[in-house]
Amino acid sequence: MELAPLEHLRGAYAEAPNSYNSYDFAKYIVGKIFAKSQKYGRPSGSELHLLVYITDWRFLVSDNTIALVDWWLAHEPHNFTGIYLYEPIDQNTGLGILLYPSSHKSKDFDPEAFRGNVVWNADPKGWKPVRGNGHES
Repeated sequence: MELAPLEHLRGAYAEAPNSYNSYDFAKYIVGKIFAKSQKYGRPSGSELHLLVYITDWRFLVSDNTIALVDWWLAHEPHNFTGIYLYEPIDQNTGLGILLYPSSHKSKDFDPEAFRGNVVWNADPKGWKPVRGNGHES
């Protein structure tokens, strides 16, 4: 399942902002996961796994967003045995993150505390490597 809320962005990656509200994006992600869960149901006698992925740097998922998704997946029923997030770095490498089963055990976690959290993502193509004292290498 691709994570790209293009239906809210006139359908184009170029129109997507480089920032988002982590609470709202987490709600979007969890909503899409629960919709997939309903669509596929629970196959009897087998496991159902879901791969969630991004295809654009604007949708890199922040740690706060992951914590929110993790918490909601741990507290709301769904049909998946495992849910994984993949964030490509380039054509050959990327990051794999386990979203479920959840590692979120804290009873003190308050999702509402993240309502105003804004995430700013930077275009990785605009980065330049620097050496020690700040001079370009």
